[in-house]
Amino acid sequence: MSWKKVIAFLAIGILFGVFWGLSAPQISSAQTVPTLAPTTVAPPPPPEPTPTPKGKGAPLYCVKAPLSKEMEVTLSLLRFPEKSSKEIWGGVINPPGTACEDAVEVICKVPVRYLPGRSQLNYWREGLEVRQYVKGIVDDTQSCRQKQVYFELTWYERWIHDNMPERFGVFWYNPEKKEWQPCEDLTFEPKEGKYGKVFCSTLDWGYFTLGWKPPKSK
Repeated sequence: MSWKKVIAFLAIGILFGVFWGLSAPQISSAQTVPTLAPTTVAPPPPPEPTPTPKGKGAPLYCVKAPLSKEMEVTLSLLRFPEKSSKEIWGGVINPPGTACEDAVEVICKVPVRYLPGRSQLNYWREGLEVRQYVKGIVDDTQSCRQKQVYFELTWYERWIHDNMPERFGVFWYNPEKKEWQPCEDLTFEPKEGKYGKVFCSTLDWGYFTLGWKPPKSK
């Protein structure tokens, strides 16, 4: 082979190499899948807040007033104390001289789960706790005059009262016998309150409620 052919062959090789080097990046880029910007994934929404049940030491809804020997004292609990409604839930009417000595009466709406002997009854509502305090100490001595523990009925409670009397009653919890007993002196006033009102005349203090005793299983 002559030297002219060798030089020509080398020149062709050099030109081919230059051409390949210039075209290779274009071919490579044509075959490469372009990189996309990462998609931002929103975190899942937080779960809905769950109300925390009130513990046994949670404050109850209560009202209080000193008992008077000269005038009647009425304590009432609202059905919806957290709202502007003035609908009455229940309370106590104390005639003059209910307390045998200077005392303060406190009444509270008590959830069923806090009531004593709660498995003995079926309940239509929360319980009502009625206490007197003498010199700051609970005194369960019977009152000197009968007071009237009352409940203003709802539409449904009135319907039960009228149509299923065997499932309607006012009960007082006897702490000595540890049982719920029906009120012995019960009065119903159909025209008082929105759907009627029931009164339990009593000398006792403690827990009162609306409910009924389930039949004993055989």
